[in-house]
Amino acid sequence: MRSDTRRTLFGCLAVVAVLCGPGSAVADPPGEDSDKLVEGSTSLSNTRRLACGSRFCVWYVATSMGACAGGDCTSHELVISDRKNRRLAATETFRGPIARFLGDREIEIITSSNLIGGDDPWSAGVSPVLSSRRVLKLSSDGTQFVSDKKGPVSPERYQKLQQLLNAPEPHLKKAQPITEAMVAKARAACDASAALEVLHQECRKESCVFVLGGKSDSQDSQRPPLCFVELKGQEARRLPTESLVDGADVFSLQGNRYCFLLTYGGRYGSQGDEQCISRERPGRMAFVETAGLQLEHGWLYPVRKADSVAAGRALAPTVHAVTLAQVPWGQGAWKDEKDLSMKWQALRIADTLHLHVEVTDDKVVPLEKNPEAALHTDHLELSFSGPEHPIRETKGLSFKLGVLLAGEGKVRVQLWERLGDAKRVQGLQEFSASGTWSQAEGGYVVDVVLPLESLRKEMDSQLPFGFTPVASDADEKGRQETLLASWGSLRFWDEYPPTIEEYVRANNRFP
Repeated sequence: MRSDTRRTLFGCLAVVAVLCGPGSAVADPPGEDSDKLVEGSTSLSNTRRLACGSRFCVWYVATSMGACAGGDCTSHELVISDRKNRRLAATETFRGPIARFLGDREIEIITSSNLIGGDDPWSAGVSPVLSSRRVLKLSSDGTQFVSDKKGPVSPERYQKLQQLLNAPEPHLKKAQPITEAMVAKARAACDASAALEVLHQECRKESCVFVLGGKSDSQDSQRPPLCFVELKGQEARRLPTESLVDGADVFSLQGNRYCFLLTYGGRYGSQGDEQCISRERPGRMAFVETAGLQLEHGWLYPVRKADSVAAGRALAPTVHAVTLAQVPWGQGAWKDEKDLSMKWQALRIADTLHLHVEVTDDKVVPLEKNPEAALHTDHLELSFSGPEHPIRETKGLSFKLGVLLAGEGKVRVQLWERLGDAKRVQGLQEFSASGTWSQAEGGYVVDVVLPLESLRKEMDSQLPFGFTPVASDADEKGRQETLLASWGSLRFWDEYPPTIEEYVRANNRFP
C-alpha cells in the first residue's frame, strides 16, 4: 500500500470526536476571567470541551508552535477546568480527542496504537492497530493527576497480534549448497553489474533466494537498487519487488520476512516506503495468518474466498467494536460494551459477500409490522464507498443499506442512501440481498448475503473499498439512542497472501 494512503487510513482512526460524555451539563457562561476556556478554533489553536463530570470538565486544546522541521508543529493537550470553565493546573499530552468521566475524578481516554510504528510500516494484510485505554485520576482540587492506569483494551488480542507481527525465522530444512553457478544465474537474472554484491542467500528444499545490492556500509548515498531472485531448478526468476518500492536500496531480514526500503524520498528528507515479502513464499506478500485473528479495526480487511460459509468463517478475521471511540452518535446514552458492542466477519462464497455480525445489546427491539418505524428499532446500517472516480470528479461512489430485523427470523435489506442523496430513502427500495437474524443471549446475530453483482452495480463496476457496519440501538420503541460503528475497508483477494503482482494490481485499483 502506498505510504500516504496508509497514513490516511490509520490517521482516520483518531479523528472521531466525543463532544460530551455522561453526566455533562451546560456550564455557567464565561465571565471576565482570563483563565476561562472558550470553545472555538482559529488559525493557531483549537479548543474543544469534551465532557463534564459533577465538578470538573475535560478539554482538548491544540496550539500551533509555529514553523518547525517535524511532521506535526502543534502541541496537543488534555486540559482540566472547573464547572465554570476556569482552567486548572492539570494537563497531559493528549491526541484523542476521545475522553469521558467514569466518576467524579476519573477520566477515561481511548486512543489507537499502531503495533508496527513508523510513518511507512510494512503491510501486514490487516490493520495492525489496537485500541488502548487510559484512566487518569484527578486530585480532589483538580490541579494534578495522581494516577494513570493504561493498557490495551484487550490484552489477549494485543498479545496474539504481536506474536503474528513478530513471527520467528522459518526453519531451513534440507538446504541445498550454493554454488558459483547458482550465483551466476542470479546475477544474470538481475542483469547485474560488478557493483552488485550478494547481500543474502538461502536455500530450501525446492528453491533458493538471492538478494543483490550495494554494500550496507557503503558511503555512497545513491546505492544501486536491490534485486531479488528466486532460483528453482534451472530457472531463475527476478521477483518484481521494484513494483512495490521503486529503487529500494536497503535490505533487512525481519523474522519470516524479507524487507526492503528506499533510503530517501520520505517526508522531510526521511526514508521512503518500506515493504516486506514472505520468506517462506518469496513471490507473495508477508501477510499475517487470518484464521482465528481478532482485530479492533477493519482497515485493509482481507475478504478471503471459501467453498462454504463454515470454511470461510474459520479463515475470516473477527473485528470488534467495544469502546466509546466507536460511538459516533449518542455517546451520552452509551454505558459500556454490555450496553452495545459488535463484532463482525466478511467472507466471499462464489459471487456473494457474506457478512456475519454479532451484536451485544441488553434490550433487543426488532422491526414490527410498520416499516416506517425501521429507523427507531434495532438494526444494522452497512455503508460502502469507493475510491475517487477519475472521470466524474467525485470523491467516490457510496451507498448505505439498512438491514432490518423482520419477522420469522428474516432480514429486510433496503437501499437507504446513494452518493448525493440529501435525505434518507427509507422503505422504498428493496435491495437484492437475503439473510437471517436470531436473538442470542445478551443480543442478536445477523447473517447477510449480498450478491457482488448488486454491489458492483451500485459502485459502478468496482468492488467496495470503504466499509462501515453500524449497529443502531433503540432500547425504547420509537427512539434511536446510540450508533456504534466499525470503520474499515474491504480487500478482495483471489489468493491469500496475494502474489506481488496481485497486490500491485489491487493498489492500482484501490488507493
